[in-house]
Amino acid sequence: MPDNKPMLVLDCGANVGYASAYFLTRFPRAQVLAVEPDPGNFAILARNLAPYGDRACAIHGAVWSHATRLSMAAPVYRDGGEWARQVREGGNEVAAYGIADLLRMVDCQRADILKMDIEGAEAIVFAHGTEAWIDKVGVMAIELHNDTTFGPASEVVARATTGFTTRQSGELTLYHKPESR
Repeated sequence: MPDNKPMLVLDCGANVGYASAYFLTRFPRAQVLAVEPDPGNFAILARNLAPYGDRACAIHGAVWSHATRLSMAAPVYRDGGEWARQVREGGNEVAAYGIADLLRMVDCQRADILKMDIEGAEAIVFAHGTEAWIDKVGVMAIELHNDTTFGPASEVVARATTGFTTRQSGELTLYHKPESR
């Protein structure tokens, strides 16, 4: 990161864009790619990011281990609130992208920050194909969900992030891979 300032932030599970707006405000040179599968949340996300112009790109889609099509899950997860929407395999409701796909979408070789709150699907994202992108991410902030049909995300993510330093900050687990000296 030049001058230790992020240039690209991937906000996976962006909901209505509060974290995206924070990153855009905190890092005025950064570009944010915000991905949200729920149609209602996405409409609000797009409105909330509009003032940031071409620094923000809202994608109506989901994050998965690879590009595919998914459906919004039923029954609902946890309390069923708009913040707790899940996707499931099958169906054709929403496009899904792997992290490497998102990097190609914005023609970047590296994401300085990957924020992920995807209601358990992080177990799928980190289960397969991480070798295509994990070394292209500087810092990851992930809300791990172990109580979903996707399985225990913390175990899957731990296997994929060997060599990363980790620490807890509230609901987020932070991952950073020390630079080679």
